[in-house]
Amino acid sequence: MKRESKSFNAIKHATERGYVAQKDGTVISPSGVRLKLQATANGYHRFNVKYGNESYPIRVSNLVAYQKFGEKVFLESEQVRHLNGNRLDDSWENIDVGSVSQNSMDRPKQERIKSAKHASTFIERKDWEFIDKDRAAGYSYKELRNKYGVSLSGLSYRYSKNAKKKRMET
Repeated sequence: MKRESKSFNAIKHATERGYVAQKDGTVISPSGVRLKLQATANGYHRFNVKYGNESYPIRVSNLVAYQKFGEKVFLESEQVRHLNGNRLDDSWENIDVGSVSQNSMDRPKQERIKSAKHASTFIERKDWEFIDKDRAAGYSYKELRNKYGVSLSGLSYRYSKNAKKKRMET
């Protein structure tokens, strides 16, 4: 099943317009100029492309993966991987596609341990009953985060998982 999102449509659009990812991970604009890449807060290179009426950020690793593997990167089962764990290394040799598990194993061991500890803290919370009641009452993720100190990603994970479970029950 294909993912349809503005991000993936913007990547296709950038490629159609002539943006090219070089083998070393640099990006060349349609006019032949090497782009100055920005680093995101979570450690990825990106650049902006006008798409529709707005400027849209594109991760260089996603552009490389699309230009290297084609439509495969748009499958829900696939993720773009940085094989050496360095999110700023967008060279073609370092970019691959694979499962969530493979992508996780590309990260440095200490980062995986930290993530696992955070996840176990998330699971062991004793106040989920109250959080669930507030969520059902219409509290936003931001309000729940402020009230209970739970991360936005933790809330998203909990409620998307619950939503999947409910869909399977019907």
